[in-house]
Amino acid sequence: ENKALKMEKEKLQRQNNELRFQLRAIQNKDEVNLNAFETWDHQLILKWILTLDNGRFMPYREVLSNVLTEENVKGTDLYSVEVKDIKDWGISVFADKKRLYEHIQSLIQRNDTVQVEGAECKQH
Repeated sequence: ENKALKMEKEKLQRQNNELRFQLRAIQNKDEVNLNAFETWDHQLILKWILTLDNGRFMPYREVLSNVLTEENVKGTDLYSVEVKDIKDWGISVFADKKRLYEHIQSLIQRNDTVQVEGAECKQH
């Protein structure tokens, strides 16, 4: 039994190291322009999700990639995303679903604020 646990621990450590490596690779690429999320395609949405909360959503990378591609999710679609949609994207842990939903809402609100501030600047 201890041998099985040790092997499982080693396997999980390897997976963790691989996910950390992948996260660093994503974070080292060009930054995603948060002010232009409405122009994002499914690949940029995936990249953004995978960099959130220090890679919290990396374990969902493959399923997210498949579903976002299959559904051709675009940045403008984020306005209408509900928690149920996030579940359909393959995010199975309740806390993860809620957290991703909060991030999406934050992104939308951030963008609305930027647009309002931009409009105010143009008026002066």
